[in-house]
Amino acid sequence: MSLRKSGQRHTVDFLKGTQCTPVPQREAPPPSASRRFSDDEALALIDQVDLTKDQYIYIRACLLAHGVDVLPCYDYVRRAKERCYPPEPGSVTVTESEMRIGVQRHGPSYLLYQTDRPGSPRNCRPLRLLFQKETKEVVKKIKEHIQSQINDLVPVQIHLKSGREVTIRHKDVPDLCPTNRSGIRTAVQLIIIHGADIMKVAPVPIGLLSEEPLESRHKNIRHFRKHHTRLCNRTSGNTDLLHCLLVSSDPELYNFRPKPKRKTLTYCKTVLSFLVEPSVSGLKGTDLFESDGEEEFS
Repeated sequence: MSLRKSGQRHTVDFLKGTQCTPVPQREAPPPSASRRFSDDEALALIDQVDLTKDQYIYIRACLLAHGVDVLPCYDYVRRAKERCYPPEPGSVTVTESEMRIGVQRHGPSYLLYQTDRPGSPRNCRPLRLLFQKETKEVVKKIKEHIQSQINDLVPVQIHLKSGREVTIRHKDVPDLCPTNRSGIRTAVQLIIIHGADIMKVAPVPIGLLSEEPLESRHKNIRHFRKHHTRLCNRTSGNTDLLHCLLVSSDPELYNFRPKPKRKTLTYCKTVLSFLVEPSVSGLKGTDLFESDGEEEFS
């Protein structure tokens, strides 16, 4: 008597499964090698997408649970944050209503950079924040404080890998104060009367030197105070606010952020006819290189 006739159908199905030809399993493809984020790249990511500490730790834990280890530990990110702060403890002053940073650092390291977007709020470095009503006396006091720091600037000595020593000297440009002899605005009168002088001393074109980045930075200040500062006391909150401003405007982290793409328009022939190419024929060799092999830039 067969097993099926005897009512043992489950046994028949089991035997059929053992007698069938086994199907070879496909080998899983090897996992692709993923590049790990550096400390500065992770900090730039946190600043770009506006992550908090808990959010970053949670995202890293989820990636580790899926076998993806690309984000560094938050302790390394915290050390990268500390590198964005001024190294000299006495160069930063934080009170309940004011935050102030020295214009010149006196440490052993200097960072010289040239940005391609001088009108961007990301490149607006904080010098002084004062939570006080703006009056003529306050503006005059701030101007005198900045001018005193400019007068105290000392030449910077930089040693290049080639063995040459470079000396950077700071040149003070006098204020351009036109007299109000017409009914036009003061800013327009500055451009009309002192336009040639401004073009000689300005490091970038006049259109890129504006207060729009500073005005746009106020929005970041309100956001940082609301979401990324401690609320225990004002001094601690202002310290966190200053740290957020320093991290978000750090020039080294700027290279890791995605650059916005925008279309650039070409000038018409009429505008190009008014432009004059810069000439360096009037420069002498002794202006840049002295007899002792030292370079000077002002």
